[in-house]
Parts: sequence; structure tokens; C-alpha cells
Amino acid sequence: MSIVTIIGAGMMGSAMARPASDNGHSVRLIGSPLDGAIIDALKAGKDHPTLKRSFSAVWGPCWVAA
Repeated sequence: MSIVTIIGAGMMGSAMARPASDNGHSVRLIGSPLDGAIIDALKAGKDHPTLKRSFSAVWGPCWVAA
């Protein structure tokens, strides 16, 4: 399948990431500096801090854009 890159790790970016992953795409998430806490939590394998859901099966690489 495709590599899907989503810019923004908030509720909308996360909402787009799950169906893309469920359909077999590799998801890459790039957050703004405001998304740092979310990216850190996902990298550590923790639940999404806002959505309170595990995304460990969804995420590929995650970055915070400078």
C-alpha cells in the first residue's frame, strides 16, 4: 500500500490516521511544535493524550516539525 503522511497530530490528524492504517497504509505523522506532547506520548507507546485511545498499531515514524 501507500505511505500516508499526515501533518498535524491533533484530533483531526489522528482521525485521518486510523482509517488510513486500518486500510493497510503506512502512516507517518508530522506534528507542529504545539503537538510535541502528543508525539512524545505516541513514541513512548502511550495513549493519545487528547483522545485517550491507543494508537500503537497505527503509527509509523512520528516527528515534530521545527
